[in-house]
Amino acid sequence: MEEGTRNSGSLSQGPSPGKPLISVITVVRNGREVIEQTIRSVLDQRYPNLEYIVIDGGSTDGTVDIIKRYASRIAYWVSEPDNGIYDAMNKALDHVHGDGHLFLNAGDYFVGQAIPEMPVLPCYMRVFKKNIFGSVRPYRQKNYHLGLPYCHQGILFETRGIRYDISYRLAADYNYYLDHEYAELSFCRSSGHVYHDAGLSKQHATIRDAEIVEIIGKRFAGCWRILFRLIVFGKNTVRTLFRLAGISRTI
Repeated sequence: MEEGTRNSGSLSQGPSPGKPLISVITVVRNGREVIEQTIRSVLDQRYPNLEYIVIDGGSTDGTVDIIKRYASRIAYWVSEPDNGIYDAMNKALDHVHGDGHLFLNAGDYFVGQAIPEMPVLPCYMRVFKKNIFGSVRPYRQKNYHLGLPYCHQGILFETRGIRYDISYRLAADYNYYLDHEYAELSFCRSSGHVYHDAGLSKQHATIRDAEIVEIIGKRFAGCWRILFRLIVFGKNTVRTLFRLAGISRTI
């Protein structure tokens, strides 16, 4: 176990009165190939009131050596085993000092100056990702009754002491969003954006969708659960067609 360190976490020009403190959180485990790009994209942000927190799940592939290289500019970091990604995120939230926070996990990164000059909490930040054909396209907002309405890495949350329900393996992010009692949020304006790589939930869509059905059933009228099941059926049909055509990407 590598002990955590709490540093000043100054990433740029120093505190700026009137601007909220934003905590950027990165969770990683054995991400040596991608972690440095993620870290550097955060450290390159010019927003003055920014702290950076990195939670490593006990990596054994050299990831920790890369984190140590930048430790003096990381407000808090630790490397130790955890009980999955949402447990790691909860650990990070225990050390957040910011008025707002954003999760930018290993493999995701900021392109340009993604943090708005004047964030209005909470808000969405622009996110781009690769579609099933490999083209980079903007992430589209969805209906929050039918799952997480926007990419998790593009949601700038208010810090309100809410934690992830780790009984959900892949859809705790949706539950976390609803626990904040958000409906539709506005977009913050910035010159940059977030690039999001395909996450774990994309690799295990069946489990994710089953958990979303459970959450919808607890939160909303039954018609939304029926509609979501119909959407999933359509997606599964498309996945089957792609698989038969030799296309391995998931949706």
